[in-house]
Amino acid sequence: MKKPVPDPPSLHLIETLETDVPCCPEHPPLFSVRAGVSAEDALVHALLYLRCARTTVIEAIHHTSKEGRGFV
Repeated sequence: MKKPVPDPPSLHLIETLETDVPCCPEHPPLFSVRAGVSAEDALVHALLYLRCARTTVIEAIHHTSKEGRGFV
């Protein structure tokens, strides 16, 4: 019998290595993942940063005039 949904891929992400996150060649990387941090913790931390950024943008839009919203 076939399953309606396949099993998710097996991820063997136990610990990270020291990894810089490059962004632009004019300056050194702004972010890096420290060695020994679990991959799950690193991803959760990144998600929290993204949620904060989203909330900040929404708040900025609420406090900006219609003419200035294109800059947010």
